[in-house]
Amino acid sequence: MPCAILMVDAGHTYEDAKSDLKTWTPFLLPGGLLLMHDVICDGFPGVKRAASELLGKGWRVVASADSLVAFAQR
Repeated sequence: MPCAILMVDAGHTYEDAKSDLKTWTPFLLPGGLLLMHDVICDGFPGVKRAASELLGKGWRVVASADSLVAFAQR
């Protein structure tokens, strides 16, 4: 089901985060927001790596608070 806001906060390994993004981002509507938890956190390098790869795929950071980051596609 298409959604305007997608929150990803599950497994914290790189493989888990990458799998969640691959599985769920196709449901995000154009102009929608992808929220990821534990991106700005030194304890979860896999999440940080998966999030940084989004930037190379045309996503941009639109907001952040604590360890939560909001991304949107360009």
